[in-house]
Amino acid sequence: MPGFGSFEWLCEQPVPPTQLTQLPGKHAPLPQCNLFFSQLFNYNPGSRELLTLFPASSPFFSYYNVTAASRAIDPNVLLAVDQAGTGIGQNCSILRVQHGGSGDIGLVVVSGLAFLLGISLVIHAGLRKAAVARDEHRILLVAFAILSALQAVTMSSMLKQGSTALVVLSSLHLALSAAFGYILIANALVACQFLEDGSIASLTPLGIFVTALFTATLYISLSTGFHWNSVFFVTTNKLGELKNTPLFVLTVLWPVVRLTTQVSARKVGGSIIWAIGNTLSLALIHATWDLITEDEWSDTFDRF
Repeated sequence: MPGFGSFEWLCEQPVPPTQLTQLPGKHAPLPQCNLFFSQLFNYNPGSRELLTLFPASSPFFSYYNVTAASRAIDPNVLLAVDQAGTGIGQNCSILRVQHGGSGDIGLVVVSGLAFLLGISLVIHAGLRKAAVARDEHRILLVAFAILSALQAVTMSSMLKQGSTALVVLSSLHLALSAAFGYILIANALVACQFLEDGSIASLTPLGIFVTALFTATLYISLSTGFHWNSVFFVTTNKLGELKNTPLFVLTVLWPVVRLTTQVSARKVGGSIIWAIGNTLSLALIHATWDLITEDEWSDTFDRF
């Protein structure tokens, strides 16, 4: 069983329907997997790293015939990298855009709609001039909109695995996800009136903690993907050894909104349900905030 800090359960793709009873508990792969892929493939990959990325036991990667004798520059290995979807050693893969597949088109559509929803809610919140926690709530909505745009790229098999662009965008996605956790907490503190909304006492800690979480997570993520130092280096011959405890704590345990799911479709992965769940959660948060604001305006109007 993988130990604390292991990313095995996050980096494997959902399995086909016929295998769900044999392999329970698989989840939609997340941006962390892109960082591990980059490190394992781009920095002195040996046979163990290649067999971890492209295992013969995978129904998808068995086609490429990657063996212990294969090298990273072999044509079959390069072809596997070109067509690989998000995840490591997956049992099924959504092919990369324009390389035999359309990517996770469902996730792109849902993320695009979530982005538009986030922007529209930012505009709507801005119209409530005297609303409680208006500034904090708008920061939350802006962060959600940006996260939605990033997930459309980092989780949809749109960019080439191991590329600089994918590592940078995945790192930004994870850094903002970590910061988003404190933004939620800050909104809760203001909503419960532990802090005065829009005040220095509210916005200053928000800025400090968000900056600290974003910067720390961004550095750890980039260091993992680009192998800047040996602290976050991974050498493995099985997924259970893919461990990065700081990254695990900041991007899995810390964020308070997280939805992983078990899904069985090949063209529509579990990431879609993940995105829909997050979008619905955000919509409910905004609806609650909006109702509270209406009640307060109603009470004020009744007194006059």
